[in-house]
Amino acid sequence: MITKVVTQPLGLSHTGVNITQDIMEESTGNLRKHYLAEPYLENFTSCGLACLRDFGWSNPSGSMYSSINDLAKICSLMFQYDKPSSNILSPTTLRETLLPKYLMPDREGGYALTWELYRIGDYMIRTKRGDVKGYASELIMVPELKLGIVVLANQVEHAQYAAQRSILL
Repeated sequence: MITKVVTQPLGLSHTGVNITQDIMEESTGNLRKHYLAEPYLENFTSCGLACLRDFGWSNPSGSMYSSINDLAKICSLMFQYDKPSSNILSPTTLRETLLPKYLMPDREGGYALTWELYRIGDYMIRTKRGDVKGYASELIMVPELKLGIVVLANQVEHAQYAAQRSILL
């Protein structure tokens, strides 16, 4: 269903769910065959295929994978919130996902439907991060500037650090 309803209509050709046993077996000895970076643990040792696994009942919490280009397409879609017509989601829906649903008392952070919010200067940035053993991702957007930063790393904490440092520059 994810493929039919989400990834195909958005043109996300290197995004999917469920690292299947077939993908793991075909990748043995050559992770790049399926555009997978070699995963590393915090101590810089490769965990190879041991990091790629089926999450079972908790698949929604960590089984999705993507590429920089596909995540950049997501940013581009989100930046269409002010256009009269979007091919995928209406501008109203896109705006709704970006609007704060909760703000901290100091108004320096909060949450939107799928985004964590942080104030930097005059802008409220939207972030989304994810990590599983051996991989990490960070997506940061400033919708008003139509600026997006996507960082993927093959070690857990490095994506968040790199993305947050780049937005502060």
